[in-house]
Amino acid sequence: MEQVPGWVDLVEAWFDLESAKGFLEVNQGKGLPGGRDHPKAVGTWVQSGRSDRVPTSDPDGLQTQLLHWWKVLNPPWRQMNSSGEFLQSGDGDWGVLDVCGHNGFLTVLACTNWWYDLGDDDMDNDP
Repeated sequence: MEQVPGWVDLVEAWFDLESAKGFLEVNQGKGLPGGRDHPKAVGTWVQSGRSDRVPTSDPDGLQTQLLHWWKVLNPPWRQMNSSGEFLQSGDGDWGVLDVCGHNGFLTVLACTNWWYDLGDDDMDNDP
């Protein structure tokens, strides 16, 4: 993933967020909003000890589920165009995604890595 533009910066920003919160221990912190909407693969990943392998036998289904979950996670002020893609404009509070610990934003990073591993050639798009 290091070759993906912005990936290293994203991981460094996540590390800084975790550091600022004191690197929460297991069972500390809170989970991301929309937990019931996360892809089934997230539950499989957690139950398997957060393996580095993509936890699905249905790559297309997982990509669809990931897009749905990302839309659920985004704050309500984010606007989408007619094809359902988020616009690059807008301003508001991102606090809903300020969730640390092993059930926090790390899960979003893992899902982004799965998306890449599944071979999506269009990683530059912002869903």
